[in-house]
Amino acid sequence: NLWLRYDRPGHRTRMVECLVQAPLKVQRSFCPDDTGQCQTMLLHTGGGMVGGDRLGYDVVLEAQSDVCFTSASAGKSYRSLGPWSEQTVNLEVGVGASVLWCPQETIIFDQARYQQNFCIKLQEQARFKGWEIVRLGRTARGEKFTQGHWRSSWEIWQGDKLIWGERQQLIGSEQLYKSPNALAGFTCLGTYVDLSRSFDQDLVNQAREMVHSQGRSPQFGLTLTATQGLIARYRGNSTQEAKNIFTQLSQLSSVI
Repeated sequence: NLWLRYDRPGHRTRMVECLVQAPLKVQRSFCPDDTGQCQTMLLHTGGGMVGGDRLGYDVVLEAQSDVCFTSASAGKSYRSLGPWSEQTVNLEVGVGASVLWCPQETIIFDQARYQQNFCIKLQEQARFKGWEIVRLGRTARGEKFTQGHWRSSWEIWQGDKLIWGERQQLIGSEQLYKSPNALAGFTCLGTYVDLSRSFDQDLVNQAREMVHSQGRSPQFGLTLTATQGLIARYRGNSTQEAKNIFTQLSQLSSVI
């Protein structure tokens, strides 16, 4: 388990409480520029998750805090004979606070059983940007995700109102790997959520043109949430490509 709390008494955000339990650790946070954003690197010293492992991240951002979270390396979920491994992220984002959640990808081994849960609670004028990227199978050694089970759950609340929720799952099989309605032969999936501002269709079109003008993968889509947030989807073979696209979208939404 890991529990963190941040505040912003002056210009810079600071970490004021940190409680960790192995194998989770936190690298020392720092503010690299004049934006006041605190950057925190999350570490998992165990090297990966096996069946039955449970990781919990509980983070509180006080009013006006600004924090970017990333991770030192890709997460891994190893094959299991039955028990699930599970990671749960709970973010409480105070009034006017901002959080960017941009970890490295998670590699889901063939025959793994893995579930990822996100619960984000935004107060008034709070902002969130974040992504989830998974690689299904150890493709460098020719492994396909033809057995196993992956699930993902998102809930984002504004006060006591659920403003976005989603459930995804993939049950490994050769049919799923080949189906155009599932993986279509691809090995990487990504979801990016931006609730940092109000978007309209013109801004969505600008973002879409920015991605496609650089010869990006055609397996990419953008749409709006019911509350004018931005959702991006990626399906391809490169986690780095997914991160590059999502990073550009994050930077674009900060300036347009």
